[in-house]
Amino acid sequence: MDRFRYDINALRCVAVMSVVLFHFQVAGLGGGFQGVDIFFVISGYLMTEIIMTRLEADRFSLLDFYAARATRIIPALIGLCVILAGFGWVYLAEGDFLQLLNHASSSLLFYSNQTYSQEAGYFNAESHEKWLLHTWSLSAEWQFYLIYPLLALVLWKLLKSAPRVMVALLFLSLASLAFSVHKSLTDAEQYFFLLPVRAWEMFAGGLVWGLSRRLSGTAARGLAITGYALILLGLVAFDANDLWPGWRALVPVAGTCLVLLAARQDPWMRNGLIQWAGLRSYSIYLWHWPVVVFLAYEEQLGNPMAVCLGIALAFLLGELSYRLVENRSRDYLARKTPRFRLVAILIVVGILAGTLRGIILIDEHSSTPSLARQAAAEAKNRNPRRDDCLVSSGTESPGCRYGGEKIRLIVAGDSHADAMVTAVESSLPAGAGLLFYGYAGCPIVDGAKRFGPKVKASHQCDKFNTWLDKRLTSLPKGVPLLIIQRTNAYIYGHNEKTAQPSLPLVYFDSIPSKPDARFLKQFDDRFLSTVCRYAVDRPVYLLDPVPELGTNVPRKVERLLQKMRRNQSPTDFTMTLDAYNERNAHVFALHARASQSCAVKSLDIRPYLCPDGQCLGSKNGRPLYFDDDHLSEFGNRFLVPLFKKIFDGGQTP
Repeated sequence: MDRFRYDINALRCVAVMSVVLFHFQVAGLGGGFQGVDIFFVISGYLMTEIIMTRLEADRFSLLDFYAARATRIIPALIGLCVILAGFGWVYLAEGDFLQLLNHASSSLLFYSNQTYSQEAGYFNAESHEKWLLHTWSLSAEWQFYLIYPLLALVLWKLLKSAPRVMVALLFLSLASLAFSVHKSLTDAEQYFFLLPVRAWEMFAGGLVWGLSRRLSGTAARGLAITGYALILLGLVAFDANDLWPGWRALVPVAGTCLVLLAARQDPWMRNGLIQWAGLRSYSIYLWHWPVVVFLAYEEQLGNPMAVCLGIALAFLLGELSYRLVENRSRDYLARKTPRFRLVAILIVVGILAGTLRGIILIDEHSSTPSLARQAAAEAKNRNPRRDDCLVSSGTESPGCRYGGEKIRLIVAGDSHADAMVTAVESSLPAGAGLLFYGYAGCPIVDGAKRFGPKVKASHQCDKFNTWLDKRLTSLPKGVPLLIIQRTNAYIYGHNEKTAQPSLPLVYFDSIPSKPDARFLKQFDDRFLSTVCRYAVDRPVYLLDPVPELGTNVPRKVERLLQKMRRNQSPTDFTMTLDAYNERNAHVFALHARASQSCAVKSLDIRPYLCPDGQCLGSKNGRPLYFDDDHLSEFGNRFLVPLFKKIFDGGQTP
């Protein structure tokens, strides 16, 4: 105990408390996700100490290293996955259960960070539907554990001394940091989870070990105070809307490095509660997120009493996992050889992961679709030509033809237009066709530019609008133009329930921090000038925005059906017409101004999607959407009668 690092345990306490409070959406800690960055630095420090001290003593063993890491991490993770799988089998809807099994398999095999990088981002609304999302950090860390000792061995053979190895690590750390900054600006959402943009944080911890020196009390105290000040600064100054990791992660990483370098063992660090949380930080981290997801599943995450009980439950489950799994597995395996430990753990992991995959495959080949499964399947009921006709980068659209040879309509817009163009096609007169120009995430508004962590550098909305203007000029005058887009989101941001604050999705000359009067005037003026210019040569129709349900509709409907069990008629998922009107009041007013200014016509979706004061998310248990705001191929058919009105008013060229 004389050599026990109370400061490291205190850092673990800070890290896990930050993450827990952030995920439970406790106010005032918008940057709590940085607790993971603190964990990465600590891991890098400890792994470097283990590897380098044993290399210097000529007693390093890869087998011993991997066995120790597996003993530390895997048993508690197995316990979590097994219990969640059993809970999911009893409690979850079929689609949620299968997703849980898929994620559990990838977590046990330590590639869940790769899995999540191909799905929605860490801060998106969908994150609260993934029971094992937090295991991405374990996968990144385990990948580091696999690679780092091999790298250290090679560097040691080549360079022959620890100081030279530290210099090599410095260059590797700088390269990873540069890559992280670059990817945070171009592909932040995808690369958030991946080791190449996180390795520098672990290398930074290793560099602290290389710099470790006995410091005077005053110098060490100053470093520790500065370090904790930087950690606190990061927690309160940054939030989920900031690009991450990137350069901003230097703040918590530098703070953690300074605390480790100071190596202070102050009395406050020995506080019983701090040491209790630090020792159990891994198990608390493992169990807190499933509790968060459970509250979100039951729509209680905004309930203060439920949140307090959830935090208490997370700590209780962490204590049980620490006592019954972490300690007991460690004590049992400590009596075995490293080879036995590693082989036994890997066999259990392989059997469990294979079993989970087998259950998924059996279900996929099941020939007895339930109403709940049919609801979940609506998530795949999209425009079959989506990949060919809807672009998300570059400056041009392929200009897809739908229907017959005689072009009677031009449809332009974003992914909402793509989701409805087949319904427009169904409304065409016999033998008629349409041309479709779609650009995902791009409003038909002159000069509009997209920004945000989801937007890639190749997204060039303003240049697409310039190209579209030239393209429309070349088409025969008099052919009507129908514009379909999610205008409200471009003005006010997404409406999904998420930890990430909503901001306007576009800008013109400067990025807005909110939809203030200046931004609204810019948007309105550009919007009106665009549609009125098009109205000079052809009739222009604007489709009012479709209702946005704020959550994944197929999954929500599937859960409703799951909760109703059998022998009950489906209860449909809806939102109130008042909520829809409130969300779209500005768009309605903007469409009315366009009608007054240049005779542009707006198409009101409310009689078709919002009968009796409720906007339908599903009908007789079948979702109308394939996600939270895009109509499916089933849902868009409700608007066919509305689109027919374009052609009912007389002959068009």
